[in-house]
Amino acid sequence: MIYSIGYHRLTPADLAHVARELAATVIDCRSRPSGRVKRGFSRADLEALLPGCYEWRGDVLGGHPPGVQPAGLDALAAGPRRLLLLCQEERPSDCHRHTRIAVPLAALGVPVRHLYREEIFHACELQRAIEAGEATY
Repeated sequence: MIYSIGYHRLTPADLAHVARELAATVIDCRSRPSGRVKRGFSRADLEALLPGCYEWRGDVLGGHPPGVQPAGLDALAAGPRRLLLLCQEERPSDCHRHTRIAVPLAALGVPVRHLYREEIFHACELQRAIEAGEATY
């Protein structure tokens, strides 16, 4: 199962709690995980917070050039484990983790669920709402 979350309103402890509850490995899909936007979310911070359960993949899943690569999508699609895609933007509709990762994965038959505030919903539901002009998340 693949989930996605934006850390804009989260603390590092919140993220760790969600990852533990989902029993998921956090896949950081930020191109530059420096933590400059929000303290506690640098690559080094997350490696220390989530030992063995954190992987940076911004080189093949990032939102900035070179951007999302087919090899990055293939690696996500191939894995049977639970994954939690991480980026900064809170609303999935504002983030490449939806448009450039979740939507292509759905086209490959790999469902992605977005976590947004207190809701969990399928990426395909969000995409239908976007196309209908009804997206609020």
